Parts: sequence; structure tokens; C-alpha cells
Amino acid sequence: MLVGYQNYYYTYYITEQVGTTTVTRYLYSEPYRDRVEYFQQTMLSSITWYSQLTSNQTKLLTYRSYCWLNPYYPWDMQCHWVSEWRTDQYYQPAYRFSYTTVYVPYVVTDYRPVYGSVRVPVYQQVRRTGVCSVPVYQFVGGDGAVTLNSDGTFTMWVPQSSCVYSPYTNSYLEATPQVVYNGRACRQQLNATLSQYTSYVRVYILTSVTYSVATSQRYQCQTIYWPTWVYQYSYDCSYEVSCNPWTNSFSRTSEWYSSDGLTKYVRTEYHPGCPDCWVYCTTYVYRKVDQPVTDCRWMPYDFIQQHMTGNYYQNAYYTYRESYWYTQQCWDTYTLTTTSAARSELVDRYVPNTSWQQMTFRMPAMPDVQIGVNPGAMGLTGLPSWFWADNVGISETEGPYGVRARLVPVRYDWDFNGDGRVDLSTTSPGRPYPMPSDVRYTYERSSASQPGRAYQVRLTVVYELQVNAGQGYRTVGTLVQERSRPYPVQQLQSSLGG
Repeated sequence: MLVGYQNYYYTYYITEQVGTTTVTRYLYSEPYRDRVEYFQQTMLSSITWYSQLTSNQTKLLTYRSYCWLNPYYPWDMQCHWVSEWRTDQYYQPAYRFSYTTVYVPYVVTDYRPVYGSVRVPVYQQVRRTGVCSVPVYQFVGGDGAVTLNSDGTFTMWVPQSSCVYSPYTNSYLEATPQVVYNGRACRQQLNATLSQYTSYVRVYILTSVTYSVATSQRYQCQTIYWPTWVYQYSYDCSYEVSCNPWTNSFSRTSEWYSSDGLTKYVRTEYHPGCPDCWVYCTTYVYRKVDQPVTDCRWMPYDFIQQHMTGNYYQNAYYTYRESYWYTQQCWDTYTLTTTSAARSELVDRYVPNTSWQQMTFRMPAMPDVQIGVNPGAMGLTGLPSWFWADNVGISETEGPYGVRARLVPVRYDWDFNGDGRVDLSTTSPGRPYPMPSDVRYTYERSSASQPGRAYQVRLTVVYELQVNAGQGYRTVGTLVQERSRPYPVQQLQSSLGG
């Protein structure tokens, strides 16, 4: 058990991690959004022949515009009647040029910077205070650590200690941010353009238009639509694939879809073995359409019949259509990581160097404990007797090197009958009369049958041997002290008077 230390303080410097810092660096720019923007442009729209009105005549026409079946009663037909004023017109041929303002699309791709962040340790030279602690006095510890001698002394070990210089190497890892290539990333980039289409339409230029009511039937249906792949066309794709002259013949089929999911492409390839290395490839194109499932009926309806007279002319139309498609756009990506480099430094240090020698100290004088009792001359059966220990206290002494030792009573074992058994064990010595003692015993029989016609009351006091070498008292062993005294007890008798 270690009793005392002598501390020697010294100053040294050491590189230590005092925290962390976040390092952020720009790595690259990546496209993340395509925006379609427009600019206006005026273009020729058409050359149109028309009939120039010369005279007209208005009249009222009444007809069934639409008839339908009640969905719950199909035989119940209902019609919607309308009346319209129509005008018979008479024309002469004429033409005009038309212009329109179109919005030409172009795609702007937005880019955003990509940054990388890592946390790296922060190192700093830190001033430290070292402590080299050498024991002032030390017991070996365990059973026999302190030897209690028969001549009233005890023996313990005393060190001969000092601090010696013993540097050591402090190793640590210093992290440095590093940009690492992380491969290529790709996306579908939007493209847009404006295309012009010219069409010619043969038109009938009226010289007269008249109207009358006519009756017909319309095939009307109730429809449910199911998405179905419908064959559109196929094309030869032999020029899109390459052959391997070192393999045997094989066939394979692959399919893929457009970005909107509405078009499916199925490619079949046949690769014949050498020496014929030509690849036979066909791509079939299917379009997803809503296939109707219909319950149809013929329903009557009226319509206004138009009667026209005139000659044929040719109109020219210029249409402009926006086209969109996607291409693959790829760019290099990078990641910010850290690399570690080993660092080391020599740090000053002092360590204890201790040798030991045995030393004997004088034991403190043990108090002369006496047993006190009330009633003092003779006890009575049936009545409690109060006991206490007189002259109890702490005994202390000082030895070489300033080492102090003391005996401290910690337990009192009482045998009131003299039979060798402990009747009461306390940490209190009791209190002397006239104060009521907390150590008491009630005898049930007189001591007439005991040797000397008295009970032998025995007290065993247990002491702890404690040593203080400058760091407070520590218990290093135990000692016992025994005391006894005779105590006669008389039978208590009572008499009854009449």
C-alpha cells in the first residue's frame, strides 16, 4: 500500500491535436438543369386563296344536332334540337399572304459548382507540466506488508528515490486534404430546334355556298382504353453493330425504351461464324397507344348540308415545329479526401528511479483500558447493568523522517458471562455513570454457582494501526487488547405482605 509521494514538476513541449477544422474546396461544375428559352421571329405563314363575298341571303334551319341513349335504358333515345341561322353566300376568287411570329427555342444549361469538405485535425505545440512522483514511504502490501515486532515496534520499507531523464518519441498522423479523380458522371441533356415544313393544299374556291338540313346515322361508342404496344415500323441496324471474327455464330435480342417510355425498340442480331463476319440486325419500333374497347351503336342525327360551287386552286402553308431530343452529356468528377503522413518528435520526460530499505518504528503506547459497571458492587438479576470502557482513546507517536503512527480503537467485543462467547460487539465504548450507557446486559441467574461466586466480564478492544507519511493516515494493521473483571450478581427477591 502506497503511503506518501514526493512530486517533482518539470516543463516539456509536445505536439498535440487541439481540435479539427473543416476544409472546403471547389472541385468541378456539373450541369443540373436545362431551360428552354425563346426569341421571336416573323416568318411567312401561308399563301391562301379564298372566296371573296359578293352577296348573301340569311335563313333559319332547325335540326337534331345529337341523339343519345340513356345508359340505363338503351331503348330510350333522346335528341338535342337546335336552330341555326345560315346564310347562302356568293363569292369570287381572291388570295392573300399571311405572316406569323414564331418563337424559336434554344436550350440553356445551368451549371452549379460542386465543393468537397473534409475535417482535418489541427496540431499545435502545447506546453505541458510533467510530474515525476516518487514514493516517500511505501509498504510492500498484502499480508506481512507491515511487520509487528514483539518488542513494541513495527517495520516497513522506506524508498531511496529520484527522477531521471528518459525522453520518449511522440508519434502522430498529420492529415492533408487531397483531390482525387472519382470517374465520369453522365446525364441526358435536352436539345431543341425549330423546323420548317411546307405543304400544298388544293382548295376549292367557292363561287356559291348554300345550306340545307340532311339526315344520317352516327356510329357512337363508349370506350375503355388499354395501353398496348403497336408495331410502327422497322429498320436495318446492321451498320450499328460490329462483328467478332473469332467467335462462333450466335443470336441475341435486346430491347430499350425512349426517355418518355412511349416508344419501345426491339433489336434482333444474328452473328454468323467466320469467314462470314457480316452481322444481320433488324430493329422493330413499337409505340404505346391506348387501345379502345368499345360498345357501339348507330344513332340518327341531322346536320346542315352545305352545297358549294367553284374551281380548284393551290394554297401554300409554312409550318414551324419545335423538336426536342436528348443526348448524353458527361463530365469528370472529383472527391476531396485526406492523406495521412506519419510525424514524430522527441519529448522530454522524467521517470522515477527507486531503491528500498527496511526501517523500524516505535509502536504507540496502548491505553490502559479498564471496565466500568453500574451497579458497581453487585448486580441484580432482572435489572440491566450498565458497562463502559474507561481510559479509552487514540495513542499517537512520531518516528524518523516525520512518519507518524497511531492506534485507533474501532471495535469493542463484550463477554458478560465469562463463557468465551461474544455477547455484544459495538463501535462505542459506552458512557460512564451517571449517563445511561448504550452497553448494557441483563442477568437472568445469580453468580452463586460461578467460580469465586462472580461472573468474569471480559472486554476485547480492537485497534487499527495507522501511519501518516505526509498524505494522511492509512491503516496498515490491527492489534487487540483484552481486559477482565469479576462481577457478582445476586438474585432479586420480592416479598408480599398481608
